[in-house]
Amino acid sequence: MKFLNASFQTSSAGKKKRPNYRNYFLGHDATKWKSKVKGFEEVQHTALYAGVNMRTYSSNGHLKYDLIVSPTTDASIISMKYDGLDAMRIRPNGDLELKTALMDVLERNPIAYQNIGDERIEVACEFILDGTIVSFRFPDGYNNNYKLIIDPELVFSTYSGSDANNFGSSASYDSNGNLYGAGTSFGIGYPVTLGAYTQTASGISDIGFSKFSTDGTSLIYSTFVGGAASESVNSTIVNINDELYLFGTTGSTDYPVSANAFQANQNGGTAATWPGGYGIEFLSGCDMVISKFSADGASLLASTYVGGSGNDGINYESVLDYNYGDPFRGEINVDNADNVYVATCTESSDFPVSANAAQSAFGGGRDGLIFKMNSDLSNMTWATYIGGSSVDNAYAIQLNANGEIVTAGGTLSNDFPTTGNALNTNYGGLSDGWVMRLSQNGSQFLSSSYIGTDKYDQVYFVQFDPNDDVLLLGQSEGNIPIAPASVYSNPNSGQFIQKLTNDLSTLSVSTTFGTGNGGIDISPTAFLVSNCGQIFVSGWGGATNSGYGNAIQSTTNNLPISSDAFQTTTDGSDFYLLVLEADAEGLVYATYFGGGTSTEHVDGGTSRFDKNGIVYQAVCAGCGGNDDFPSTPGAWSPTNESSCNLGVFKFDLNRLISAPDFNINLENCYYPLEVEFLNNSTGANTYDWDFGDNETATYFEGSHFYDEPGSYEITLIARDSANCLTPDTASIEFEIPIPPIIMAFGTDTICARDTVGIWVEGEGIVSYDWSPAFSLESSDTAQVNALPTETTVYVVAATDSVGCQVTDSVIVYVSGAPTTNAGDNAYLQLGVPGYLYAETSPNSTILWSPPEGLSCTTCPDPIADPQETTTYYLVVTDEFGCSVSDSVIVYTYPTIYVPNAFTPGGNATNPVFYVYGHGIAFFELNIYTRWGQHIYHSNEQTEGWDGNTNGLEAQQGVYVWTLKYSTDIHPNTFEDKIGHVTLLRNHY
Repeated sequence: MKFLNASFQTSSAGKKKRPNYRNYFLGHDATKWKSKVKGFEEVQHTALYAGVNMRTYSSNGHLKYDLIVSPTTDASIISMKYDGLDAMRIRPNGDLELKTALMDVLERNPIAYQNIGDERIEVACEFILDGTIVSFRFPDGYNNNYKLIIDPELVFSTYSGSDANNFGSSASYDSNGNLYGAGTSFGIGYPVTLGAYTQTASGISDIGFSKFSTDGTSLIYSTFVGGAASESVNSTIVNINDELYLFGTTGSTDYPVSANAFQANQNGGTAATWPGGYGIEFLSGCDMVISKFSADGASLLASTYVGGSGNDGINYESVLDYNYGDPFRGEINVDNADNVYVATCTESSDFPVSANAAQSAFGGGRDGLIFKMNSDLSNMTWATYIGGSSVDNAYAIQLNANGEIVTAGGTLSNDFPTTGNALNTNYGGLSDGWVMRLSQNGSQFLSSSYIGTDKYDQVYFVQFDPNDDVLLLGQSEGNIPIAPASVYSNPNSGQFIQKLTNDLSTLSVSTTFGTGNGGIDISPTAFLVSNCGQIFVSGWGGATNSGYGNAIQSTTNNLPISSDAFQTTTDGSDFYLLVLEADAEGLVYATYFGGGTSTEHVDGGTSRFDKNGIVYQAVCAGCGGNDDFPSTPGAWSPTNESSCNLGVFKFDLNRLISAPDFNINLENCYYPLEVEFLNNSTGANTYDWDFGDNETATYFEGSHFYDEPGSYEITLIARDSANCLTPDTASIEFEIPIPPIIMAFGTDTICARDTVGIWVEGEGIVSYDWSPAFSLESSDTAQVNALPTETTVYVVAATDSVGCQVTDSVIVYVSGAPTTNAGDNAYLQLGVPGYLYAETSPNSTILWSPPEGLSCTTCPDPIADPQETTTYYLVVTDEFGCSVSDSVIVYTYPTIYVPNAFTPGGNATNPVFYVYGHGIAFFELNIYTRWGQHIYHSNEQTEGWDGNTNGLEAQQGVYVWTLKYSTDIHPNTFEDKIGHVTLLRNHY
C-alpha cells in the first residue's frame, strides 16, 4: 500500500517503547546487521499530507491506523494505491477485500468521527475504489471546522494475527534453565509468540529462534538468521557461557558469516526439493551453517559455512529418510573448552576432511560426517567421513569420559566400516543402525558396529550411563531381542533401547517399547541417561508421520502410560514422554502431551534433556490455526498466531517432587489446635519436617498441635536414599489467628434499582460468603454491592485462616418505585402546537426538560411548539425521593405551499407568485413557458415572480415551475417539485 502524492516532509516517531528487543542478522553484509532494536506500541507519522497526520498501532491483535485530518483540510486528498494483489473489491458491507496468493486481507468499513465539544460525532465514511486506488467518501459531509479522524482496521483473515508460519525443530537450555526454541520461519511475522513480531525477513525461510524464561512467562530475546534462499535448523546447544550454537542447512549464498569464518562462501550442490510439508527448497544445493550467538542474543559471535561441492547436512531421498523431519537430523555438541562437534552427512566427495582422518576418502552415495571446530568457527580441527559405498547418515554425537567421540546413525551400506572387536560386523537387511567410537583426534575408528535386524533399523541418539557404557535409542521394524528377561518391554514394538559396553563389544540390555503393533509408533526427538542410569525419552507420533513419512502405523494411541501421567488421553498425534529405571528394569513414568485437535510434530532437529531429567522440547504446534497446544498459566503466548507455530515445552520428568500440604481439625476453634500435615511428594523415600515452632518429625505424614495463634512456615525436605536424584525442598506458610469477631453494616432504605454497598468488619478473615448471592454483584469480598428489588436480609459468613467461621447480617429496605411513561413520539408541523401526554404514578412530582417550546414543565400534558426536532425528558419523583425518567421526541417538519394562480398588475390581491415554507435551508425556483423556455430564476424565498419577463409583461396563460429545496433538519438532502401556475391579468 502506498499513499499517493504524500508529502516528502513526513516524519515518524515511535511512542510507548516496549521493554523487549529484537536482533537482525540478515544477509551476508555484517555492516547491515542490527542488534537490540527496541519496539514501540505505536508510530506517529507527521505531515503525511499537508494537514493530515497518521497514527499506526495495534489493537486487539489487529494492525490499525488512524488518519487525522486537521480543520479546514480537505480529506479527499488522501488516496492509497495497492500493488502486488491478485484482486481487490469493496464488499457489500463496505469492507475492502484484498486478495493475495498467501491470504485474504480485510480493511474494515472505515469509521470516521469528530470530537465537537464533549461529544463524539460519528461521520458516515465509505471506501471508493478506482482500479487499484482507494480513497474515502463522506456521503453526508462533515463539519470542516473541526478535526476529522478516519479509523480503518487491518485484519489478517487467514491467520490469527500473523501472516507467517514457523515450524518447530530444535530446543536447548542454559545453566539457568531458560529454554531456547528454534525452527524454520517463513517471512514477516516471526516470532509468532504473543506481541513478538520481526518486521523483515531474508528469503524463502530463515532460522528463527527465541529464548524463554525458566517458567515460560516471558520472552528474553527472539530473532532469526538467514539469507535470501532457504534455511532450516538441525540442532542447537548452549555452552557453559550460555552462548547459543545453531547448526543448520542453507541454500543461501548470502548467509551471514563472520570475518574469520572457516568457510566464507557457499559451495552449493544439486537441487533438493520436497513436494510438501517442509515449505523449503534448495534449488542450487545446500551447505551446512554453524552460528554462535551471545548470551543476550544481541551479537553474532561467530558464523561459518561448512560444505563441499555436493549437498551437505541433509538426508535426502533414501530409505533412511523414514520419519517426517528426518532430512534435517544431525547433532551439534560442545566440550568444556567450547570446541564444537557435529554429526551429520554429506554428498561432497571433496569435503575438507583431515589428512589423518580415520576415513579420508568418500565412500559413495552419501557418507556420514563427523568434524570438530574451534569455538570461533575459524578452524576445522579435524573431520572424517564415515560410510560405505551406499547411503550413510550420522545423527548423534557424544563425548565419553575419556574424551572419545561416540556417534551413531543409519546406513544402507553392506561395507560400512566396522571393527572386528565390535558387537556386529554383518549388515542385516533393508537398513541398519550403527554405533561408532572414534579417537579424540578423529584419526581412528576405535570400535564400530552395525545395530539392527534383517528389516528397517536406525539409531538416532547416544547416551552414557554412570559406568560410561553406551545406550542407544532407535527404531526397528524387525525382531529386536529382549534381554535380560526381567527388563521392561513392550514386545513387537518399533522403538528400541540398547546398552553396550564402553568398547561396543557386548550387548548387555536390549528392549523395545511402544504399542506392540509391529510398526513404528514415534519419531524420537530427545534422549537422556541420568547420573543414576534412569532412561528418559521424548518423541512424537501420529498423522503427520504416517501421512508424510514412511512410518505408516505411527500413532500415540495405546502407548503405555503410568497411573500418574500428566495427560492420560491422546488424539493419536501427540508427544510421548517416557522414563525407565536404570537398565530399563521398570517403568517409572509415561505420559502423553499434546492438544486434542492438532497433529503435534517436529520438522526435524534435536531437542534436549538436562541431566536432572527436564526435557526442553520444540514442537510444530497448532497446525491449521488451532489453539489446542497445552499452555501453563501466564505463558508468554497461550494462543496460536499462525497456521503452524513454534511451540515449546519444558517438562520435569525427574520424579522427586517435595509437596507438603495440610488439613486442620475443625471440631473446635480452641487451642491447642490440631493440624494434619499431608505429603504429596513423589520419587522420594525419606522426609524431614520442620513445623516452624521448633518441632520436627521424620514421618511420611501426620498431625501436629499448635499452642497459640501465629504465622508458621512449614518445610519439607524430600530425599532419595540412593542419592540418585537431587533432594527437593518445599515450604508452605499459614496463619493461625485469634478466632474472628465481625460486624456487618449497610444502608437502611434505598430506592428500587439502586445499588448500595454493604460491608463487614473483622480481624483475621481470609474469605467471605454473602447470601443471597443472586442480587449481589459479588459475594466473596468484605464489601459488596447489593441490587435488591425488594427488602432483603443479607447474611455474611466470614472464615479465618484455620477455618473458624462466624456470621452476621444486615437488612436493606427497598421502597416502591414510581412509574412513568412520557408517551409516544410526536410529529408536529412547524408553527402548529400539539399536546404531550404522560402517565405517572400518583403523589409524584413532574419535571419536563428542556423548557423551550413547552407551555408547562410540571404538568403531565403540556402544549409543545418547538422550533426544531427536540427530545423532551420527563423525571418523576415519588415521596421517598426515588426517581424514574422517560423521554419523548417531538419531530418538527416544514411545510411548502405553492399557489396555482396569481394576478399581477393593477390592484390584485396576489400580484406576485411566491412559494411559502418554514424551515427552508436551500431554495431554487425556476419558471418555464409551456414550450420549455426559461423565463425566471430565484434562490431567495422572499423573492417572487411579478409576471414580467425581460421587462415586458408575460402573456396570460399557464406556466411550468420547478422547485429544488432542502430543510434545516436535513440541509444536505434535496427535494424536487414541479407544477403549474396560471397567470391571470385584470387591467383596470
